[in-house]
Amino acid sequence: MSGDTTLFSPPPVPLGTVASIRALMRDPLTFWPQELYDGETALHSRFAGNSYVDTSRPDDVTAVLLDRRDCFARSRFVKAMLAPAMGDGLIVADGESWRHQRSVAAPAFRQSALDALVPVFDRAALRAVGTMGTGGDRPVMPVLMSATLDIIVESLFGDAEFDREGVTRDVGAFLDVMGSPHILDLLGLPAWLPRIGRGEGVAAARRMRAVSAQILESKRAAPGEDGSMTAHLLRATDPETGARLSDEAIIDNIITFVGAGHETTSVGLAWTLWLLAHRPEWQERLLAESDGLDGPIGPDTLPNLALHTRVFQESMRLFPPVVAVGRQVIAPVHIGGVDLGPGDHVNLIAVAMHRNPAHWPDPDRFDPDRFLPEAVKARHRHAYLPFGGGATMCIGWKLALMEATVLLTRIVRAFAIAPVAGAPPPVPKVRVTMRPDDGMRLSLTPRLDRTVFGT
Repeated sequence: MSGDTTLFSPPPVPLGTVASIRALMRDPLTFWPQELYDGETALHSRFAGNSYVDTSRPDDVTAVLLDRRDCFARSRFVKAMLAPAMGDGLIVADGESWRHQRSVAAPAFRQSALDALVPVFDRAALRAVGTMGTGGDRPVMPVLMSATLDIIVESLFGDAEFDREGVTRDVGAFLDVMGSPHILDLLGLPAWLPRIGRGEGVAAARRMRAVSAQILESKRAAPGEDGSMTAHLLRATDPETGARLSDEAIIDNIITFVGAGHETTSVGLAWTLWLLAHRPEWQERLLAESDGLDGPIGPDTLPNLALHTRVFQESMRLFPPVVAVGRQVIAPVHIGGVDLGPGDHVNLIAVAMHRNPAHWPDPDRFDPDRFLPEAVKARHRHAYLPFGGGATMCIGWKLALMEATVLLTRIVRAFAIAPVAGAPPPVPKVRVTMRPDDGMRLSLTPRLDRTVFGT
C-alpha cells in the first residue's frame, strides 16, 4: 500500500552460520528473523566459542539495562566500530569511566540548559527551510543533517570557526565505513590484526579528532563567559571526586555528541517526513496545532507542540535510528532462558520490539496517539527503546526530542510534503543508524497561504 511501513522483510526463519555472518556484515535487518517481530522471543545461538542471545522481550531489556546491569559491559562489536573516533566517550565507556564522564557532562543537559538552546534549534530550522527554497523533488537528508549538525556544533562550540562541511563529510565517511561489524571482530580475532577496508573510516576519525583538539585549544586560550558545552566540559568537575575530564576524554565526548547527536535526529526526521508524505491528514493536524505561530519558537512554545513530538516518537518506533542495543556479559547471568557467562553476548532488538503486537496493537500502523501520556503509562517501560534505557540511557534524549519538534514544526509549516511521483520507496540500510538508501527523496511544495517567521 502507499506509505506502507513494512519496508524491509526479515528472514522467515533463523539463518545458518555462514549466512548469518554475511547478513550481519551486510545489514542486520537481513539477519534477525521474523519470529523476533511476532512476539516476545529470545533466540539463542553459539558462534566462535560464545553464546549469543537476540531478544525482543522488554523484561530482558529491564534485566540487562537495569536490574542486572552489573553483569554487563558495552558490546565489544560496538566498541570496535566506534572507538576509533569516539575513544572512551559516553557511548563506549563502562564502569567508573562512564560514571565520571556522565557526572561531569550532566549539568549541560539539564532542562534549564536545554531551554536556553531552543533559539539555536529555531535558527537552524529556519535556515533549513531557507535552504529548501522553492521546494521541488529533492533528497531531504542532506538538509536535515546540515541542520542538526549546525545545532550540535553551535551547542558544543558556540561561535568557533572550523570546516563544517569537512566535518559533515567525515562523519558520513566514518559511519559508512565503520557502521557494520568487521569479519575479524565477529570471529573474535585480536585488534592488532589489520581490518582491511577500514582505512577511510579510520582516517576520517583522525581528522575529526584533530578538529576537535584545535577547537578545544581555542576555547582554553579564550576563557570567559562562554556557554558552550565544550567550555562547560573544560570547567566542570565531578561532584563526587572533584576531578576534571582529561583533554582526551573531552575530545572523545565532542566526537560522540557530534556523531551520535546529529545523525540519529536527522535520520529520525527523514523517516518522519516520509511517513507524513503519505499521510496528508496528519500534516493538517500538525498545521492546526501550530496555527497562530507567528514568531520565534522558544521553550514556552514547545508544550503547545506536543503532537509534533508524538509524531516524531511514533516515527522512531517504526524506524528506530538505532535498531539494537548490544551488551557483553562479564559475570554469570540468566537471560532469555539461557545461562550466560563472561564473553557471551546479548542483543536487545529494538526494531523488533517496536513491532511487538503484545505492546503495539496493529504494530505496522502509524499512530502518534500511542504516545499520549495515558498510553505510555499503560505500556511496559522498556517496550520502546529509541534512546536506550536504564542508567545508560542517552544523555541527549531530551535535546533530540526538542530539536526534532522545532525542525518538524518549521518544515511542515513551510511545505506540503508528498512522495516523488513514480519513485520507489526508500530501502532502510543500517550503518550504525537506519538510513534511507536514497537520501530520502520527497516532493516539497511551498505553502503559499502561510508565512514562515524569519525567512
